[in-house]
Amino acid sequence: MCIFGCGTTDKNLMSPKCIDVKSCAHSIMQRVRENSQWICDQKSNDKVVIIQSSFSKTGKILEIKLISSSDDEEFDNAALNAIKSAVPFVELTMLNPKEFEEASIINFKFIGNVKVN
Repeated sequence: MCIFGCGTTDKNLMSPKCIDVKSCAHSIMQRVRENSQWICDQKSNDKVVIIQSSFSKTGKILEIKLISSSDDEEFDNAALNAIKSAVPFVELTMLNPKEFEEASIINFKFIGNVKVN
């Protein structure tokens, strides 16, 4: 799953229900994006952080770890907090056991403002 740019979300793109792994992932991504507290200034230009999280069948975090730091503690913490504040991911409860196994570990990639030359 990728989260790009500042924490803005087009409400028209929100997935109203979770019918498969793809729609659940989209719904989770949108909620995490809404909960992100981005540093939307030049400090976040070209920052990238990757966080891996594993979840229980009830959508609660079992483990969360930084896979790749942006080298900016404030940016990394904002990404961690975006995930933590979006749980539980009730979408995971709607998946069958095989789909849940596929979706229970999620790599979130947060990308700050991208410089345009």
